Amino acid sequence: MKIGDLVRFNDSPDIAIDPKDRCSELGIITKTDPGMPLRCHVEWFTCDNRGWWSYKNLELAHESR
Repeated sequence: MKIGDLVRFNDSPDIAIDPKDRCSELGIITKTDPGMPLRCHVEWFTCDNRGWWSYKNLELAHESR
């Protein structure tokens, strides 16, 4: 994942989730930090939230393209 990627929150990263049951929270990666290689900064579109999130709890929203 990189800056500008559209992401979806995934609270169950170890479980295969049926697309119809996926979380609808969408955001965009706005920053990365080499000092925190397992995290990125996300601005969420669908809720009033932003912050640093673990990559393990994110999935690309446009992965099927």
